[in-house]
Amino acid sequence: MRILYLTDSSPDYLADLLYVGLCRVLGAGQVVDYPYKALYHDPLYRVHYAPQIPGCPYQEEEVLALLRDKQFDLAILSSPRPGAIRAWESFSHCGVMPSLVLLDGEDDATIRRELFHRYHCALYFKREYRLHRDGGLCGLVRRFSRSRADVALAQRTHPLPLAVALDTLPVIPIVPRDVDVSYAARISHPKRRQAVEILRRAHGIGFQGGVYAEAEDRQSKILSGLSRLLIKLTGDPPVTAVQRGTKLSQAEYYGLLGRSKMALSIRGGGFDTLRYWEVVASGALLLSEQPDIEIPNNFVHGQQALFFRPDLSDLVDLVRTYASDARACAAMASEGRKHLLQYHTCERRAEQLLAVCKQTL
Repeated sequence: MRILYLTDSSPDYLADLLYVGLCRVLGAGQVVDYPYKALYHDPLYRVHYAPQIPGCPYQEEEVLALLRDKQFDLAILSSPRPGAIRAWESFSHCGVMPSLVLLDGEDDATIRRELFHRYHCALYFKREYRLHRDGGLCGLVRRFSRSRADVALAQRTHPLPLAVALDTLPVIPIVPRDVDVSYAARISHPKRRQAVEILRRAHGIGFQGGVYAEAEDRQSKILSGLSRLLIKLTGDPPVTAVQRGTKLSQAEYYGLLGRSKMALSIRGGGFDTLRYWEVVASGALLLSEQPDIEIPNNFVHGQQALFFRPDLSDLVDLVRTYASDARACAAMASEGRKHLLQYHTCERRAEQLLAVCKQTL
């Protein structure tokens, strides 16, 4: 199979990891990225989460010639962002085109109906694919609308969460796991700060980490405003359970994971985060809020991971129970890593997408 992979130049966890997986499963020459995405090939644009693949930059005329010769079995619109859309539109006059698949790795749960219908997409793969527990296809269709067109869209929409490229993780030294639970992340969701506050206050739990802020984080701006107001009113800076931390380097972050019995994953802009998969890959036990998105072949609570309630009410009890039983904690973490290797590497994610395409197209 040969794929035309239409790209946007900005980093995109889902699109970038899937590209790597497809290249490894099909062979790099079988996946043509257009426009040529420097992040995939040029060491100056390397990102920490995705390995680079040797690539050949194709000009528009070359891609057009391949399309006319029917050299592509499938086209993937790897993002709903403008760059990928412009790339597909530039070939719309070509005539016979391969089936088009829409990949949506955005943080939101929005189903982009208009985009799907405008380009006559054959399939839609969604990262933040919300769980609907009200009964089979009927419940799924209600999520879209009752029009015939959107029933078809519901039937052609599939969950596709993030994954992990194992070779991007550094070799983690084998050291005693002397930290009960850790978490180091941006303060991009209030629940992240709340969890850190709870664990820092909890008696008898060895917690390390914290949350840090970047300029675009709305939560950070709110906290900064409150801090300035309290200083103005009282003359003293506020003392809180969570002080604004600093971002860990990659070495520090993975070093902390290597020392942790358990490590948290909490939603940011969306539920699915790289951390959800990196924690397991590092050999720590995943401690996550209960997923509200569909993750095929997800970890099972009490067997390969631990899931706490959305209100965090059982978080401390879970940590205490498993921090006190290092053997059970390590065994569950090991089962989680085996499960990840079977279902959740970037290669396995590519195979999952290709299997759906083979069954449907």
